[in-house]
Amino acid sequence: MQHILNLLSVIIALNISAFTFAQGEAALPFLYYTPSLESNGLGLTGTSIPNDEAFGFYYNPANLGYFGRDKNLSFQFYSSSPDLISDNLKAGYNSFALNLGYSFRKFCGFDLSVGAGFIHNNFKYKNTFGLFSDDEDTYNAFGLGVMLDYYIAVSLGITLKNINSKLGFAEASANPIDYGILIEVPVIKLIDNDISIPVSSSTSLIPLFNYSIGYSRLNIGDEIYYVDPAQADPLPLYSRLGHSFKFAFDFQMRSLNINLFDYCLILEADDLLVSRSFKQNGVTTNYQGLIGDIDFGRHLIQLKGDDKVVVHKGHSIKLGETVTLMYGSYSGRSYRPNIKTDGFEISSRGMTKLLNSIMDNNILSYIANHIELKYINSSVFTGSLLENDFSALSVSFFNYSFD
Repeated sequence: MQHILNLLSVIIALNISAFTFAQGEAALPFLYYTPSLESNGLGLTGTSIPNDEAFGFYYNPANLGYFGRDKNLSFQFYSSSPDLISDNLKAGYNSFALNLGYSFRKFCGFDLSVGAGFIHNNFKYKNTFGLFSDDEDTYNAFGLGVMLDYYIAVSLGITLKNINSKLGFAEASANPIDYGILIEVPVIKLIDNDISIPVSSSTSLIPLFNYSIGYSRLNIGDEIYYVDPAQADPLPLYSRLGHSFKFAFDFQMRSLNINLFDYCLILEADDLLVSRSFKQNGVTTNYQGLIGDIDFGRHLIQLKGDDKVVVHKGHSIKLGETVTLMYGSYSGRSYRPNIKTDGFEISSRGMTKLLNSIMDNNILSYIANHIELKYINSSVFTGSLLENDFSALSVSFFNYSFD
């Protein structure tokens, strides 16, 4: 009986990708999906938008350089473990991340920052009876990024993943790497670094407009097999390319300096760079070049997905560094058209800044300048029977110079 259950577990696990991920061309399709709740809410984006979220380097390790510019430490974990897939093929999903960062601005005379990150992800399958089995996919990701900000911010990053997959009595492992680059151009600051809009004698608005472009290549590595090396499958090698537009206003009034409004439009595309051809002498695996079939005009300007490239769109609205609303979608390749995503965040940062400006309290001042608590909630396949909801908590520390 136990052998039969093990065999059923293998069959179920090996067919999960067909039901859930719609990615039949490569092994370990779960690697396509990010554990980042912000990325989930924004249409599975995250390659071209600078961010300081602990999970933020999954789609582009260059984001760790930006993390080091703004924060020293961040820890994020899921507050609930969602069930994924469908009623008869389920998995528990859980993850946490830890980032460390530091800015050498005071020592260099210009902005140079580094960041290091760690992500642990676990995808534990359930059997046909709805009970957790021994089948699971897990990985640990170790990332490093560096950013140089001299008029234009340029960040580079690399991630090493350690992957273990167990399907019944069969096990496999892999150690792929990711690398990425992210460039941010502060358009208004390049034109006039001191521009401001007076509101009154003591208050002003400072407009911001940033354009960023990012590229990453994910899951570079050898093929993976469970039982027979002759039946090895390629890892899901992806290229991601995108650009983002950020419009914002900072509000200044005596001791209060707060980001009043922040809107981001994120446009990205990804291509699976693996193709397999079946010939009389066996299966041949081919790999495409840097960006594969991604066409900047068609996919990142016209925003048209196709049977090879997935187009991602994300919209983020942040109000007073307190509430962030997220909306996104993606379509193309083997996915059904226009899959919806959404989410929201609640941060303590804006409120502590405001309270400190009113009360001028030493404790509030320390919290406002060094500590941020955040709750994040997002969903994928929003409004459909496959909707999956995620929630996480985050604590971050920043503005420590250690000099």
